[in-house]
Amino acid sequence: MRSGQTGQLRLQAPPTFACRWLIPRMEQLHNSLPKLSLHIETTWLRSIHDHIQAETNQLVIHACINYPFNNLHAELLRKESLFVMVSPRYMARHGDIDCAKDLVGKTLIHTRVDGHIHWEAWAKAMGEEALDTSKGYEFETLDMALSAAENGLGVLVCDLLFALNALRNGRLVIPFKMPIVTGLRYLLLRHLNSSYQPLQQNYRQWLQQQIHQDNQDMAEYLTELGFDNQDQRKGI
Repeated sequence: MRSGQTGQLRLQAPPTFACRWLIPRMEQLHNSLPKLSLHIETTWLRSIHDHIQAETNQLVIHACINYPFNNLHAELLRKESLFVMVSPRYMARHGDIDCAKDLVGKTLIHTRVDGHIHWEAWAKAMGEEALDTSKGYEFETLDMALSAAENGLGVLVCDLLFALNALRNGRLVIPFKMPIVTGLRYLLLRHLNSSYQPLQQNYRQWLQQQIHQDNQDMAEYLTELGFDNQDQRKGI
């Protein structure tokens, strides 16, 4: 960070992004941008359709299908890569899941704020009309839903980004070969005429570098598992 670019920057972020992605990287962020004071605010009840309000010293990470409003500049950070995930413990109790049809009758795990959008999108993309996505456990955040899946309560459709550590540690597995189903878009929203642009630019560059590295790591992990990174289906 260049001289004169010291200050406080506020960041609104979904709770799972904050818990599972940002907090583990805070020391790295401090080492990269030691003069930046980042204040994180989580948005517990924000839906994908909300009209976002932001202060001039604030960046907003917003998960949505699209952002149709023109009050803020929207920059695409990434799109979700959705996979079915389950704990080995759950399959030990309820039977192996070797294909999409084996999901019928299993306990599905959902997040509450946006309904059952991820399971609905995945089932539609896979052509699994027999899968009843209206039933199962509901949790307020994806972080809670992931914890439930890791503890063997059911089966989850989740963005690979937030589950990569659990998959590598064996707490979760992707139970069968499947295409990548695309999900929500993560946008970075900001004011273009902000006097905080130098601060925002430094953080945006760091964020983009981290996400680029994550995309590479995820692609390598899927290749190790024998998945085809080019095999994608539109979900949301």
